[in-house]
Amino acid sequence: MLNLSLIKNTLEQLRVEASQQALAPVSIAVVDALGNLLYLERWEGAPARTVRIAQAKAYTATRMQCSTQSFHQRLLRESLQLQSFMDDQLCAMPGGVLIHAASTIVGGVGVSGRAIGLDHELAEGIAGLLVKA
Repeated sequence: MLNLSLIKNTLEQLRVEASQQALAPVSIAVVDALGNLLYLERWEGAPARTVRIAQAKAYTATRMQCSTQSFHQRLLRESLQLQSFMDDQLCAMPGGVLIHAASTIVGGVGVSGRAIGLDHELAEGIAGLLVKA
C-alpha cells in the first residue's frame, strides 16, 4: 500500500536535492495499482505539458503492467499503434515504471521534464525509494 505522507516526503527530498544540484525541474505522478492518481507534483519551472505526460506515463505503466519504456519497445517490435489499445490515456514515452511490493504491483510512477532516459531513471529511483521505506 502506498502512503501519501511517504510519497510527499520522498518527493520533497528529491526536489531539494535536484534544486541544489541545478537539475532540470520535472513533474511527477504517483498512481495506485489501477492507474488512479494518488499524488501529483510539478516542480517550479517544469513546463505545464509535463503534468499530463507524467500522469499518462504512470497510468500506462500500471494499465499495461510494464514500464513505458518496455511498452514503447513492444509497439515497435509488434508494429502496433498506440490507438490499437483504445485508451486515449496511454503514453509510450519512457518515464513510467511500476511500483512493486513483495512481487505485487501496488502502483506506478511517471516522470516528465528531462531527457527521456533520465525520466526513466528518475522514475525507477522514486519507485525504489517508495518501496524501501
